[in-house]
Amino acid sequence: MKLTLHRYHLPLEFEFIISRGSISAQPSLVVELEHNGHRGYGEATANEYYDHTVDSMSESIGSCRERIESFQFGKPEQLWTSLQPFLIENSFALSAIDLAAYDLFGIINGPRTYETMGLEWKNIPDTSSTIGIDVPDKMIATRGLVDGAASACT
Repeated sequence: MKLTLHRYHLPLEFEFIISRGSISAQPSLVVELEHNGHRGYGEATANEYYDHTVDSMSESIGSCRERIESFQFGKPEQLWTSLQPFLIENSFALSAIDLAAYDLFGIINGPRTYETMGLEWKNIPDTSSTIGIDVPDKMIATRGLVDGAASACT
């Protein structure tokens, strides 16, 4: 199996402000696992509060590169189990690898990840969104909330 790491600095549409600080871009690491010409992807975002940066995740994953690339790909949970003792201090890195392994497994074996987990792709709710700190009018305007949801922010 081949491991490739992709670093991204994703600009946010709006500055995100919470009590611990603010960001205008989100550093992210995408893990790519390739096996027999098939590729699976997993992502983890940096989070300074938890002391996980793109550098620290890349370094942690790099320390396991040989173990990852020599893994005889089977079930995703086997890869997680083999890496967990080595990445216990960097759960963000382990999560990105786990996501990539599940994506790859679904691509190779037919059912997609959500199907493997017994889910269906119907009646999917809108994704959640964390609303940053600001004055209510700006929070409503910049987050595109509908009139009915605006009262929850005031």
